[in-house]
Amino acid sequence: MSNEVGHGGDAARLARAARSGAGRAAPHTLLARLAVVEARGWGLAGDHREARAAIRRADRAISRSVPATDPEWLATFTPAHHAGSVMHALRDLGLHDEAARHAELALDLPASNVRTLALHQTLLATVHAAQGDLEAACATASKALTAHPHLASARLRTRLRDFARRLKPHQDVRCVRDYTEHARELLTTP
Repeated sequence: MSNEVGHGGDAARLARAARSGAGRAAPHTLLARLAVVEARGWGLAGDHREARAAIRRADRAISRSVPATDPEWLATFTPAHHAGSVMHALRDLGLHDEAARHAELALDLPASNVRTLALHQTLLATVHAAQGDLEAACATASKALTAHPHLASARLRTRLRDFARRLKPHQDVRCVRDYTEHARELLTTP
C-alpha cells in the first residue's frame, strides 16, 4: 500500500524487513514477492542501486520457486505478476527500454485475470509513451480502457488518469487526441 500512495522508501524498508523476518525457510515465491515490493519501493524513491539489487534478489527467488509446493495463498503471485512488478520498478527509475523487455511476460495472464491485465497494459502504455512511441502507447492503453467499464477498480481508474496526464504534452498528435476523447467519456462516468 505504501507504494501506491507514493511512500516508496517506506514500502521498500517494510518489504526488506518482512523478507528478512521470513527467513531462509520461506517459500521462494514469497521471497520473490517481497523482493519485488522492495524493488518497486526503491524505484519509486529513485534509488537505482537498491532497486537493482532487489530485482536481482527477486529474479533469483522466482527462478527457484516451486509453485506446486507453495501455500495456496501464494498462488496469485505468478511469473506475470513478478514481471509486472519489475517492469513497474524499472519504469519508475526511468529505464523504459529495460522495462519494456518485461512486458511480454507481464501480459501473459489468463483471460480471467482482467484487472491485472488492464493494470499491466496501462503500465506498458506509460513505458511506450516515455519511449516516444505514442501510437503503441495509445493502442495499449485503449485495451485497458475497454476493461475499465467492467471493473470496479479505483487503482485502474487512477492509473488510466495518470497515463492521460502523461499524454498532455502531446495533445497535438492525432492518436493522443483520439485516445483522450475516448478516455474522457469513460473515465468521467462514476
